Amino acid sequence: MEDLELAHREASMGMPTTTPIVEMTIPSAVDPTLAPPGKHVVQIFVQYAPYDMDPKFGSWADPAFAAAFCNRIYNRIDEFAPGFSKSIIGEDVLTPLDLERVFGLHKGNINHMSLGIHQIGFVRRARLPARCQVFSL
Repeated sequence: MEDLELAHREASMGMPTTTPIVEMTIPSAVDPTLAPPGKHVVQIFVQYAPYDMDPKFGSWADPAFAAAFCNRIYNRIDEFAPGFSKSIIGEDVLTPLDLERVFGLHKGNINHMSLGIHQIGFVRRARLPARCQVFSL
């Protein structure tokens, strides 16, 4: 929990976290056609890599900065899975800026928005259209 709180605090100050919160899946574990025999494809999602950063920390437009942040992520994974970073033979990195440019995700937000407590569950107001039209082809 301390790492999660630190990561959020750093991101809210406009800096990429020093303790990345990593979500990793290995899709080739269930679909071996995704990678050559004996190899795997790993998908990594990281929390708290803010789109809007204080320029004194860097910029996602700078490839060297993005590479350094990736290394920080790999080092974090190495803490729990020693040798992980040495096993990487290729990568496709998408920064928050890339997510916006490539997929049109506003500010790289994969959820397109962030819900506040007032928008969840029973307090969420239904938004119904004034008129519905049904089309049949």
